[in-house]
Amino acid sequence: MYISPMLLQRTDKPLNNYDNICELKIDGIRLILSTVGDKTNLYTRHNTPCNTQFPELLDIGLPPDTILDGEVCVTDNQGKPCFESVSKRFQTSNTKKIDILKYQLPIQYCVFDVIRYKGKDVYNLPLLERKEILNDITENNHISLVRWMDGDNSEELFNLVKQEALEGIVVKRKNSSYQINKRSWDWQKIVNYQYYQVVIMGIKKREHGVLISFPNEASAGTIEFPFPPKERRALWGLINQLKLDEDKNVIYLDSKLMIEVKSRGVTKNGYIRTPSFHRYCI
Repeated sequence: MYISPMLLQRTDKPLNNYDNICELKIDGIRLILSTVGDKTNLYTRHNTPCNTQFPELLDIGLPPDTILDGEVCVTDNQGKPCFESVSKRFQTSNTKKIDILKYQLPIQYCVFDVIRYKGKDVYNLPLLERKEILNDITENNHISLVRWMDGDNSEELFNLVKQEALEGIVVKRKNSSYQINKRSWDWQKIVNYQYYQVVIMGIKKREHGVLISFPNEASAGTIEFPFPPKERRALWGLINQLKLDEDKNVIYLDSKLMIEVKSRGVTKNGYIRTPSFHRYCI
């Protein structure tokens, strides 16, 4: 049984507030786990079934007729969630390869909420009561509960996240219900963005995309998200001045235009992860 999960609003900085709780934001894949019916089923937030990709979670001793919400992740050798690794698990559907990856890239399901428990809908209960229900869940090698703190520690927790280069934090109202299929200000996420100065090397013609490199000329990847309208007009106004060459796919530019992008870090192959425009560097 699939439940469309409650989504978070984004805010810029945490504010200490005892009416809230705060948790680490796990850098993984949102996962709804359901034991409603005759078997366990796994779904992404977009209702994509993923029993095949994460078979370890199909028999972890959860009560029948229960629905949990959490994040599935893979940690690196420092114990930090690695999005590339969990993405590799998610993108693999070959059962023989999955049998190997189960040992190379073991997963952990980090549970932060419960929607239904032992046949009873609990999503209308206050958050802290749902957290108490979660305490009955037995943790093991593949399932753990997300730890939380009172919201008056939000700023301290976010500073620790920045120090350790983690994904961010989540702040939730203590009395909030679980609002199915809704994005609510009762839950807010504060992402620990990283900022990089890069050079624009080219613009894709047939689809949106800006090719970027680091100042040392190493490729930084592609900006797939559109620039804001004003900044996009400014970029196109400079194309004729900066154009070096072009082919059917790309207009190549002289590497004089530097911008700052924000992202969630750098991938293992050295590319900036999902960069987006932040500002021009003048």
